[in-house]
Amino acid sequence: MSVGGAVRRGVAASVLALFLAGGPWGMASSASVRRDASVSVGSTRASVRSGFAAAQTARAAVRVFRATKVTGAARTEDSPASMSLPSTFYYGVDEPDGITDGPNGALWFTNYKNDTIGRMTTSGANINYGGVGIDGPEGITSGPDGALWFTNFENGSIGRITPSGQVTNFALGGTAYASRGITSGPDGALWFTMVGGGIGRITTSGMVTIFSGELINSPQQITVGPDGNLWFTNDGDYGYQQASIGQITTSGTVTRFTGTGIAGPTGITAGPDGALWFVNTPSSSVGRMTTSGALTEYTASTIY
Repeated sequence: MSVGGAVRRGVAASVLALFLAGGPWGMASSASVRRDASVSVGSTRASVRSGFAAAQTARAAVRVFRATKVTGAARTEDSPASMSLPSTFYYGVDEPDGITDGPNGALWFTNYKNDTIGRMTTSGANINYGGVGIDGPEGITSGPDGALWFTNFENGSIGRITPSGQVTNFALGGTAYASRGITSGPDGALWFTMVGGGIGRITTSGMVTIFSGELINSPQQITVGPDGNLWFTNDGDYGYQQASIGQITTSGTVTRFTGTGIAGPTGITAGPDGALWFVNTPSSSVGRMTTSGALTEYTASTIY
């Protein structure tokens, strides 16, 4: 793992949590951890703040090119669940980042630290795949072609691995294309975020389109919304300046939503209620936004 990886992790670790009024001990928390490490679970109603996000729309700048493609067989490390290891740890799980369900009922995840893609059955049997171009993998998703697609943060590339372990790496042009989140789009392509300020689209054959512009600022995670567009978080360099929720159509029109309750957002997903739900890491809150920009922020006491 390169120095960039250490910096990436160090920045995240250095962000101070913003406590609610009264501090972490000023409100009853939803769970408390006792000295014997057992957990006592209760319930707490989150504080709610509602508003409406401001929207800006612009056409993204577009660059199209074919990625450099390299294919090779993966090396594997097997680790049956029957090994004499603690029940909460399986050999080869090393600073995992993303996870998704995959073919044949297994779970697939990225091991950022040891540069491998992991496959785990629901009974805990683990196989790690390392191979060409896997370098600081982060996001992972099931693709429309039956393979798993993932982002490589450290070398700025997109990876593809078949259920049998065949790895293909699509080089985008170096670390300037450091990629993080990825999802299968409604158009049969894979869509991903580039923390330097871009949203990428790659077809299963390796044709790449990069969308950029002032409305895309340090994007983190991406998901398909209930409206058939792609939605992503702009964390504003892990702070409040220009932090926003972004929407991009498959043709490249970008809309940025800003407002109170959007503060360093990272993860995002489409909810069962037809809205987008996201987490604000530095402000310790959960946000909900409709496709028209109605915004609700939920905060609760910190769990200690």
